Amino acid sequence: MIIASFEKSAFGRGGISLIYESLSHFGINLVLQENNKAEISKDTKLVIGFGHPSCLPPQGDWKRGMVYASPMLQSELSDELPIITFYTELMRRGHLDYLFFTDSELAGAFQFFNQFPDRVFWLPACDFRTFSISEERSHVLVPGLFRANKNNINQLIALHVNRNKDNFIIDDVLLTGSDKEALSNFYHNISGHSFKWVPYFDDRDKLNQIVSKSKFIMQVSLSESFCYSVYEACMSKVPSITSFNLDWYRGELINKYCLIENVDSVPRMAYQINKLYNLDTETYKALCEEVYSVGVKTMDNHIYETTKLFNYLKSVL
Repeated sequence: MIIASFEKSAFGRGGISLIYESLSHFGINLVLQENNKAEISKDTKLVIGFGHPSCLPPQGDWKRGMVYASPMLQSELSDELPIITFYTELMRRGHLDYLFFTDSELAGAFQFFNQFPDRVFWLPACDFRTFSISEERSHVLVPGLFRANKNNINQLIALHVNRNKDNFIIDDVLLTGSDKEALSNFYHNISGHSFKWVPYFDDRDKLNQIVSKSKFIMQVSLSESFCYSVYEACMSKVPSITSFNLDWYRGELINKYCLIENVDSVPRMAYQINKLYNLDTETYKALCEEVYSVGVKTMDNHIYETTKLFNYLKSVL
């Protein structure tokens, strides 16, 4: 038996919780632990912890693994390097048996240069939810927690550059996140305008309703492991303007209208925003269908790879 554990106090927001919840579809038992204590049956072979080191599974007659959900640049920007250093030190000392990375390239890098290549695996982000699709498209959404890798300031300035153009009228610029004050003050000081703040709902279905009614979303971040926000938009047939770091988000129309090469260039970002916002109806609908197709294809591959991973682990434990 394989168990996935999550410290109850840390469970909730972010993609890592969604990955944890998805594992029930692969025959993995889910356990919320408290204070590093969890009810684990004697026939358990492996316990996989999710999230912060506080989620490290308790020791026992089973192997232990931890999931790390950030690529290296995001780790550096968000001060997460001590966490991955801690995990690798546990691996070196024999106190942790496996490391699972949600970023495929980082998993490959650790397999290549690390001293325990056969104990490092790629655990893709999986999702089995259904999503709303709406014909009403009335605003632009900038989703995501307030973190250094999200590049929120540049995106807000680029949106504001377009606000005063006659052919570009956005009634609502919406943001989600955990710390609106710094962004609100900066944006108001430079623009004289305010944006509407959307609470980061614990119920992600409420947020999905807002996503589905977006003309497009902005996610021109500096670094992402998978980016559930873009995937959720895909499944609602909503395009996303992103950087090139999402290697799965590609297509003929996506490449033309949605990708930003220089994430620090406000003029380039503003140009791309204007171009996407003013697409003719036929091209916009074709783009919406393309992003949906890309989302479905990507998730089918992730589910296939995760199934293969757990079939392998069950065979060797």
